[in-house]
Amino acid sequence: MISRKYLLALGIFLTLFVGVASHFAGPNISLKLFYLLPIAFVTWYAGRTSGLFIVAVCLLIWQANLRLWNLHSLGLILWSSVERTLIFASVVFMLDYIRRHFHSRIHQAEERYTKIVESAIEGIIAVDKTNIIQFVNTPASALLGAAPTEILGKNISLFVRDESSRVQLMKRLDHPQLERRPFEIQMVTANASPRWALVDATPSVNNQTGNEECVLLLIDISNRKKTEEELQRRYEQISAMQRLSFGLAQSLHLDQRLQNALSVVLEVTTFDAGIIYLVDEVSNDLIIQFSHGLAPAFLEEVQHWKIGKGNTGKAAETGLPIFLDDAECDTLFDPKLRAMENIHGFATIPLVSKGRLLGVLSIIHRQPFVFSDELKLMLQTFGKQIGVALENATLYESAREREQELREMSHTMVRLQEDERKRFAREIHDGLSQVLTMLKINTELTLKSFDAEKEKALTYLQEVLTLANEAEAEAKHLANDLRPTILDDFGLKAAIKLHAANFERRTGITLDLHLPFYEARFDTMIETSLFRIVQELLANVAKHAKATKVTIQFLIRDGVLALIVADNGKGFLPHEQELHSENVHHGLRNMRERVEFFGGTLRVESAPHHGTEIMIEIPIRNDAVIPKAEQPGVSTMKHSIEM
Repeated sequence: MISRKYLLALGIFLTLFVGVASHFAGPNISLKLFYLLPIAFVTWYAGRTSGLFIVAVCLLIWQANLRLWNLHSLGLILWSSVERTLIFASVVFMLDYIRRHFHSRIHQAEERYTKIVESAIEGIIAVDKTNIIQFVNTPASALLGAAPTEILGKNISLFVRDESSRVQLMKRLDHPQLERRPFEIQMVTANASPRWALVDATPSVNNQTGNEECVLLLIDISNRKKTEEELQRRYEQISAMQRLSFGLAQSLHLDQRLQNALSVVLEVTTFDAGIIYLVDEVSNDLIIQFSHGLAPAFLEEVQHWKIGKGNTGKAAETGLPIFLDDAECDTLFDPKLRAMENIHGFATIPLVSKGRLLGVLSIIHRQPFVFSDELKLMLQTFGKQIGVALENATLYESAREREQELREMSHTMVRLQEDERKRFAREIHDGLSQVLTMLKINTELTLKSFDAEKEKALTYLQEVLTLANEAEAEAKHLANDLRPTILDDFGLKAAIKLHAANFERRTGITLDLHLPFYEARFDTMIETSLFRIVQELLANVAKHAKATKVTIQFLIRDGVLALIVADNGKGFLPHEQELHSENVHHGLRNMRERVEFFGGTLRVESAPHHGTEIMIEIPIRNDAVIPKAEQPGVSTMKHSIEM
C-alpha cells in the first residue's frame, strides 16, 4: 500500500500541473474540471481530509492565476471562488461517501468470507510461490497444533513429517494446475505428534498484492488412518494366525507341526532364531524338540532345561509369557548364553492346552526389540494355538500307538487261539485218539473171536469197557480244559480248586492253595484269562520245572486282584530277551499279553535251582467283587468243589 504522504505529494504535483496549464491557457479557457482529477484521486485513496487539503491547494493556485491575469472584477472573483469551492468540496464529500460505503461493503464481504473460512471443517492454508504460509484458518492451525501467529511466515515444508510426503507436496505446489486429485501426506504438529491430512491444492491470486498463491485445502484423516492401520494390524494378525493354523494342519506328525509352527512365528515376527521345548514326562524337564537359526554349541548348552531356571523355566513354572526388549539388561538371563548368540530381543511363551503345560516357545532377536501390545497378544495366541496342536498331535500319536497295540493284540489273540487249538489237537491225538484206536482194535478182535473163543472175547469186551471209560474220562478232561463249566457256575476260586485237585491227582505234584475265605466273582474275561494262565503255569511246571510242590495264592486287596504261583523247581534266568523270544518262554509272553490287556502287570522272579515265582496283578472295580451271601447257589456248590 502507498502511504498517505506520497499520495498527497502526487496530488499536489498534479494540481500544480493543472494550475500551470490553466495559467498558460488564460482566463478565457476554463480548466477547473481538470482540478477534479487530483482531488478525486487523493480523496479516493487518501481520504476526505487529504482531499480537502488538495481542494485548498487548488483554490490557492486559482487565486494566484487571477492575480497573474490582472482581473479586477470583484463579482467575478467571488462567484468563481464560491463556485469552485462548492464543486470541489462536494466532489470530495461525495467521493468520500462512496469510498466509505464501498469499503464498508468490502469489509462486510470480508467478514462474511472470514466467517465462512473460519467455520469450515477443512483447514485452509495459503502459501506463496516460495512456499511461505500467508494465511491459515482455525481448523488448519488446530491440525498443525499451533497458533496462527506461530504458523504464518514459515515454510510449509517444516510441518511435513516424512520425505515422501514432502516430495509429493512440493510437486503439487510447483505445478498445482497439472493435477487436481487430492493426495495424502503425514504432517507433524508443534508437539511432534504425527497427523494425517488429505490435501487438495488450488492455484490462486492475492487480491491485495496480485501475487500468485496456492491454496491448500486440508482434511484431517488421522482417525481414519488409525482405523486403517488398526484394521491392517488385525488383518495381519488374522493372516498370521491362519498361516500358523495352516502350517499346523499340514501334517499330523509332531515334528513336522513344530517345524511349520516355528517357521511361521519367525517369519511373522521377523525374529532371527527360535526354540520349541517340550516337557519330558519322565524327568519333568524341558527338552528341545525343534530349533532354527542357532549354533550346535548353543543348543548343546540348552538341550535340557530345568523348569524354574532362567526366563524360560520361569515362564514354564508360572505359565506366563516373558518379553525382554534387551536381554543384556536382564539379570535373570545367563550372560554366557546371551553372548554365544548375541541375544538382545527375547520372548518365551508357555505352550498350554486345557490348563496343562506342554512346552515353551522361545524366540530370539539379535538386536534390541520393542514388543508392542499387539505383538505380545499375537504371540500369546500363537502359544495357545501351538499348545492345542501339540495336544492334538499327542492324541494322534496315542491313537496310532493304540491302533498298533490293538493290531498286535489281535494278532496275539489269533496266535493264542491257534496255540490252544494245537494244544488240544495234540491232547486229542496223544490221549483220546489213541484210546479210541485201541477201542476199535479190541472191538474188531472181539467180533472175530466171539463165536470161537468166548473166554477170549469176554476178555476183549472187558478191555473195551475199560478203554471206553478212559475215553469218557479223557473227553471230560478235554471238555473241562476247553471251558470248565464250574468256572461259569461258581467262579474263579472254585475252578482253580477243582483244576488243582485234578492236576495233583494226575501229576503227583503237591499243590498248596491259599484262596479267599469268601466267594467272589469278576468280569468273565478276567476270570477266563486268569484260569487259562493257571492252566498254562501248572502245565509248564509239569513239563519243565521238575518241581515237587506248587503254591497258589489268590488275593484281593485295594482294588487289585493278585495271583501268585510259585514252585520249587529248577528255575531259570528271566532275562527280558528270554521273555520276548520266539522259542524260549513262549507261554510266558502270551500270559504277559493277556494280563496287559486288562491293564495289569506280570512279574517273574526266578533263579537256577531256586524255583520260580510269578505274580500277576490286575486292577478291578470295587463292584466287581460279589460277597458270598449275595451269590446264588453258593451253598450247593461248596460240597461239589471240596470233594
